[in-house]
Amino acid sequence: MNLNKNENNVLKLLQTNSRLTATDVGRKLNISRTTVNAIINKLEETVIDSYTLTLKAPISDTRINCYVLIISNPKILSVDRDLKNISEIRELKSVAGAVDMVAQVQTENHQELDDILLEIARIEGVIKTETLIILTSKLTR
Repeated sequence: MNLNKNENNVLKLLQTNSRLTATDVGRKLNISRTTVNAIINKLEETVIDSYTLTLKAPISDTRINCYVLIISNPKILSVDRDLKNISEIRELKSVAGAVDMVAQVQTENHQELDDILLEIARIEGVIKTETLIILTSKLTR
């Protein structure tokens, strides 16, 4: 979808801070609140899927976060479905390259992470996994 300049600018501001009011967005972009509301309504119908919550560091730092690189058998179609049923998987992406998928996993502790990694590895069609544990966050937008 092609967005005009104002629509792109509103979208960028909301991606940075979705709690901004229409009045605040209008002031920053020098457009009326009514125009901002109309743009947001259009974006919600066409581009914006959802608004998300970002936790403050003390809460999120206590959890174990990692990326799991997954190589799977393309002939077994149930791999995606089985991975989506694991609630600790926060994101699942199909990627191009040496692996087929990347899963972002978040657990409360190392034992739970170990259990989830075993669950992923035991899924029929998963050939190989590699886990990258996140130590610190260098940038979040």
